[in-house]
Amino acid sequence: MKRIINSIILSIVVGSGLLLATPVLAASPAEKCPIDPSVSFANVLRRVACTAGFIPASDTSTPNEGDIARIIGTFINIALGFAGVVFVVLILYGGWLWGSARGNEEQVQEAEKLIRNAVLGIIIVFAVFTISRFVISAMELGFTNRV
Repeated sequence: MKRIINSIILSIVVGSGLLLATPVLAASPAEKCPIDPSVSFANVLRRVACTAGFIPASDTSTPNEGDIARIIGTFINIALGFAGVVFVVLILYGGWLWGSARGNEEQVQEAEKLIRNAVLGIIIVFAVFTISRFVISAMELGFTNRV
């Protein structure tokens, strides 16, 4: 009985916290992003990066395309890192399936297939990471060493 009462009290506390959440007032940025309004891919990326706070507004008067390449590279690295974690979790799940098969050949084959595909996925993610790292570094060098 005491367990039920504690569960009810906990539910009320958590529920009231969810229903009476403190409103958050999002502040508009104090600084404007003075970027050339011409429609080009680099200008659009600079404007988005400045608005998001990746590039300070003081730096946007003389923007450097290498910063944009670095930001895009960061997003690509985050996505590839997440994909790598997913494939490692799939390998662990496949190992758990294999270990808990208890002689069930169908489950063992399913686990082998899952592990094989996850290892292939990790190899692909590593290859894409290597290629994207090369391309992003080449873009940074190409953008910053203009004549």
